[in-house]
Amino acid sequence: MARSSKYERGCVNYVRTVFPLEIGFPADNVCCKYCEFCHAENGGSRFRCRRTGEILFWYDSLVGERCPLDLPKEYKYTEENDS
Repeated sequence: MARSSKYERGCVNYVRTVFPLEIGFPADNVCCKYCEFCHAENGGSRFRCRRTGEILFWYDSLVGERCPLDLPKEYKYTEENDS
């Protein structure tokens, strides 16, 4: 006999919270490689941001286009620094 659960069809309500996180980067190399959200997939051949889900093609030299961190503009991905 199966037991009935009040969450049988999924969760009804969610509680949202904010978790402040400070991430330190080397001053001369601000890139996703040093972020806690950067995650290696496929045996290290692809990197993805755990926060945004973005695939990080240049994880070791740029910051992702959808990065939510409050970084100075010079470190954010732009068409100008896409070379």
